[in-house]
Amino acid sequence: MKKILLLLLVLPVYIFAQRREVFRIDSLPKEEWSSIKVGVSTLSDDPDFAKPNFDDSQWESIDPSQKVSSMPFIPKGINWFRLHLSINQDLLNQMVIMVRQSGASEIYINGKLIHKIGKISQNFSEIEVINPRYKSFSFPCNDDSVQVLAVRFTLHPGMLYSRMFSRSYDFLCLRLITPYHATELGYQLFGSNDERTIARFSLFLLLGVLYFALFLFNKSKKVYLYFSSLCPFLCIYLVCFLF
Repeated sequence: MKKILLLLLVLPVYIFAQRREVFRIDSLPKEEWSSIKVGVSTLSDDPDFAKPNFDDSQWESIDPSQKVSSMPFIPKGINWFRLHLSINQDLLNQMVIMVRQSGASEIYINGKLIHKIGKISQNFSEIEVINPRYKSFSFPCNDDSVQVLAVRFTLHPGMLYSRMFSRSYDFLCLRLITPYHATELGYQLFGSNDERTIARFSLFLLLGVLYFALFLFNKSKKVYLYFSSLCPFLCIYLVCFLF
């Protein structure tokens, strides 16, 4: 059954005087949705980066919605991302933002802190990583012609962001969507991901039992024992990291 998602029409408009790229959101049709993918970033940390009038024209453009393993490099320390949005007046305060991330973040709109997801700290032992995945958050806007979205973000330096298991690790993925479709999308993603995880868990569990039984019948085949011993660890990984 075809999923009905929400399309976020984002039309780029270039403001040459300030050399900034502004994304215009004119409508929120009901067919499908897409992520906010393009912004600017810096690898330094300064509270002024949240201010709407801060000049970010020299910052590097980046797509933070990629998997961690697909990033050109894995940023270290505290990073900032900024996005300039021109939103149709009819859509103001009718949207929520969905977040998937592999670290901790602070979300600002027009210089005002609106959400903390996890905990950011200069002391890496105090960093708390949270991935809300299917949760939506309010997205309050003012009447300005351009809304400035800024995100302060960090990965946890003590975590292993492996390319082998990179499917689990979205770097920083932001989506604007209506509250109704956010709830609908959350149920769809939660259900489909859990079904796949349960199927994989069951498969590895059955294979572990099967290969251990084969080893009992033929103990000269040590490979059966090795594979059956590996399966419980794969099941643990599925439970701990994919649920």
